[in-house]
Amino acid sequence: ITKSGSRVDALKIAVNQAGDLGDDFIAKKGKFGTLEGRVVGLQSADGSKGWRIDIDNEGQPHYNWWKDNRKVTGSVPFKGTEDQVDKIVSMLEKTHQ
Repeated sequence: ITKSGSRVDALKIAVNQAGDLGDDFIAKKGKFGTLEGRVVGLQSADGSKGWRIDIDNEGQPHYNWWKDNRKVTGSVPFKGTEDQVDKIVSMLEKTHQ
């Protein structure tokens, strides 16, 4: 877990940690809860690295990132609300359907 204050800083950390996704990156869809089936992030075409926004059971928003076929992973929490996560996901859906 990497500590971060703002959502923007958390996203920068997650994107940097995941690394270059390549020109053929694809949308990452959520698998659970209210985010199921929605665009929650981006990943490389082969899925070996990427990042996604999430919210845990206690309502804590965070970005998850992975690389090296998920052998290396991390989480970057930030201060925010479920409504803010929903707005971010809506923006991702508009730009990465």
